[in-house]
Amino acid sequence: MFSLPWVVLLLAAQACSSSAPTVDLQPPDRGAGEQIGPDLSADLAPPRPDGPFTLGGACQSDIDCSAGLYCDAALPDGLCTKACSEDAQCGGPRWACLGGRCLSTCNERAIVNPCRDKYVCRVDGTRSLCVVDCRVQPCGDGWICDASSGLCVDPTAGSVGAACGANIGNCDGTPNGVCISVSTFGKGFCTVPCSPFTKPCPLQLKNAQCLLGPAQAPYCGFVCDPDAPVCPHPEMSCVPLGGDLDVCLPK
Repeated sequence: MFSLPWVVLLLAAQACSSSAPTVDLQPPDRGAGEQIGPDLSADLAPPRPDGPFTLGGACQSDIDCSAGLYCDAALPDGLCTKACSEDAQCGGPRWACLGGRCLSTCNERAIVNPCRDKYVCRVDGTRSLCVVDCRVQPCGDGWICDASSGLCVDPTAGSVGAACGANIGNCDGTPNGVCISVSTFGKGFCTVPCSPFTKPCPLQLKNAQCLLGPAQAPYCGFVCDPDAPVCPHPEMSCVPLGGDLDVCLPK
């Protein structure tokens, strides 16, 4: 007596199942480059600070450097810098322009290396800058690496005690060599900067003492005995400067 209602219900359920619409849950086909939503990648990039705050610092890409700087990844551990033609473009006394790029300045008289790892302090005229240590990265053509200082030198130019100046030559053959003259009319000669208490003259400069130049910027000079003078170059002679001080100077 109950068979008929059950048949009716079964038929009704089958009718509902066959007439129900199907729903496609797969996303529509899109091209490989089609944007599905707003691009938020630019908002996720960290902002670059203004100013030359990271100039001279290590980097792997431009994003590691302050705004206005770029990463020179060809240098050891990378170098945040900017193109320049004069010191004023580098942002202050802590940086200077050398070879078309801004570099950190340094104190060449410091007893420890004042530059970051793999860089050394090089005298360039009246300033000093942090340059690549040639014991880490080779020098350019025509220059050789001074193993004791890490500085590239020109083997054809200058050596300690050699004459220098206009129409004579420079001191690029002397690590951190500079050309100084004791008097206005005296000839210049190559020497190196020093500090009496923190950075004395190198031991290989026999008879050299930290005594020449202004008090705030002394240089190595060669003391001598006028009775038995010994100077580093034949072009030099033992000259009395007063106060029992005799120094080798260019003739």
